Amino acid sequence: NAGLDTIQNITTSEITAELRWAPHEQFYQGINFRTPIRNKFPIFTLRIQDGIKGFLNGQYNYQQLTLAIAKRCYLSQLGYLDVSLEGGHIFGQVPFPLLDIHRANQSYAYQLNAYNLMNFMEFVSDNYAAVNTDLYLNGFIFNKIPLLKKLKLRGVIP
Repeated sequence: NAGLDTIQNITTSEITAELRWAPHEQFYQGINFRTPIRNKFPIFTLRIQDGIKGFLNGQYNYQQLTLAIAKRCYLSQLGYLDVSLEGGHIFGQVPFPLLDIHRANQSYAYQLNAYNLMNFMEFVSDNYAAVNTDLYLNGFIFNKIPLLKKLKLRGVIP
């Protein structure tokens, strides 16, 4: 155990600001929910987090910057492609639990924007870049097979 530091408790105080720009965004409004309707325009999200040492017993001074861009590309007969780009960086030294813990999925169901072959807490980092794509074929393949067309199946390529 030489050289290992063990921390019993972690206390942080953080201020977060998030800016989101989604031009021409529309919503489908239900009674208890509101769902955005995707369009051809990109969505930009910028998040800035500032950890303040000494404020409300915060132990760490750090800054985290994250930028995400999401866009739907229409591909005529092939359907559409959802692309999301995300990058982040942590400025300052923080312990392991305060690093960026990447989204994992250990269930049998597919989850968008998660790494489906990765275990929980398997990978953390202080800077990263991620690209996620999903191609929705809208019946491009299955509509050409009579029985599958009748079942109204659709293909998705993650």
